[in-house]
Amino acid sequence: MIWRLILAGILGLCVALYEISVVSFLPPWLQFRPLLPLFVLLLVSSSRSRALAAALAAAFVVDAYTLDHLSLALVRFPLMVFILGLIASRFLTNRSVYATVALVVFARVFDWFTSFVFAWMGIVLNVHDGMWIVPSAPGFVLLWDAAFTAFVFFLIAGLTGRFKTRAGSSYASR
Repeated sequence: MIWRLILAGILGLCVALYEISVVSFLPPWLQFRPLLPLFVLLLVSSSRSRALAAALAAAFVVDAYTLDHLSLALVRFPLMVFILGLIASRFLTNRSVYATVALVVFARVFDWFTSFVFAWMGIVLNVHDGMWIVPSAPGFVLLWDAAFTAFVFFLIAGLTGRFKTRAGSSYASR
């Protein structure tokens, strides 16, 4: 059990390092940010504790390297995992690809909103002087998130057999 949490933390560190070091040098239409899809996929496919371990590990990296605005990823990422877990357990009825893509889109919009709010609070409280800005191609970011999440969801479903990927109900008459 503890090894799986450590592995999720290491995965979160690696993905955060990729996002910090590589993504900013890519053209806007290729800026794929896999951190939030990782949280959603861990939440849907395994457990909230593994998603939280990845979120905390990634938050340390993101906060250490974010210099242009007040990020507070150490607050945002665990809060996001908690809210996504609530949405997944209370409002989404199944673990389908549609529900998973909806979660990742919500996670991205929530991340943008909280980044803006914390950066604005940093300016108001005179803690930081930089403001967070919307990514240069937000539509491509959401498209990459949805496509990557759907692809990995189908990959997990095909390899493990955990999820239903075909349409239809188990209650249908035979």
